[in-house]
Amino acid sequence: MTSEKHIKLMRKATPTDQYAIEMEDIDVHKELNDIEKATPTQVIRPSLHLLSGKNKALYFDICVPLNNAAINGDIEEVKRFLMRTKHHHPSVLCTAITKAYETILHVAAGAGQTRFVREMVKLMKPEELMLQDINGNTAFCFAVMIGSLQIAQIMLEMNQNLQTI
Repeated sequence: MTSEKHIKLMRKATPTDQYAIEMEDIDVHKELNDIEKATPTQVIRPSLHLLSGKNKALYFDICVPLNNAAINGDIEEVKRFLMRTKHHHPSVLCTAITKAYETILHVAAGAGQTRFVREMVKLMKPEELMLQDINGNTAFCFAVMIGSLQIAQIMLEMNQNLQTI
């Protein structure tokens, strides 16, 4: 997590920041390798590249449809989207799709979409469930906040460390 690129991202974290996030500054695969080395007490953010002002078209083409699919529990739409746009794991699933830095898993967990969460978790590595939104909440936190024991259990089966974040 101490890579120069990660430090740049943290410096550019807020949408109103004077710095713009450059697509070429982001190495999502490198960031995901950093996640694997993280400890439960570290703040682990998703990639923020789609939230940049320079990427407004991408935001509306990618984030909005993924957000809607997660809210509605439409796993088939996400799978079609991933195939159609050739956006694939890990980059899109580990990318913030809301201005609060929520991933598709955060949105689905908060919406209580158990089947959707179960399918998304199958596509993710255990460490990727540790991604935190702007407030430091994981998707697991969202499941707990809405009182969904089923969603919380799905996530805990994959990563017991979620209880310590």
